[in-house]
Amino acid sequence: MTKEEKIIEAYGEYYEKMKPWISEEGWFNKNAFYQEEFKLKYQDLDMFFSHLGDFMIPQSIVGITNNNGWIKIESENDLPNARGSFWTFIEGKEVVINTFNTFDDMEFTFDNGKVTHYQSLIKPNEPLY
Repeated sequence: MTKEEKIIEAYGEYYEKMKPWISEEGWFNKNAFYQEEFKLKYQDLDMFFSHLGDFMIPQSIVGITNNNGWIKIESENDLPNARGSFWTFIEGKEVVINTFNTFDDMEFTFDNGKVTHYQSLIKPNEPLY
C-alpha cells in the first residue's frame, strides 16, 4: 500500500469531500475547511482525529510522515548502508530482528519470509538506578 492509499483509507467516505484541504502528509487545516460552504459535522468524527493547533489528522495515520520510522525497500537506494542487525517487517507477518550481511539482492528472504521494511535497532539508555 502506498502513503496516498493509506491516507485515502484513513479518511474513508469523507476523503473526496475533504481532499482539497488534505496535505500530502495527511493533515488538514480545520479552519480553512470549515470556512468553505461544505460543513462536515465533525463532532461525530472528532474523536478519531489527533489535533495540533489548527491542524488535524486521523489517528490511524499519525506516524505517516516517517512511516513510523520504517524504511520501505523499493529500490537499491532504500537498502541499509551498513551491515548489521535491524528490526525487519516480514511481508504479511510480523516484526523480527534480522541481520543483513549482504546487499547484493534486493529481495531479502530469510527463513521466516521476505523483508519489505526495516529500521535500525536503537540501543536503549542505561538504567538510572
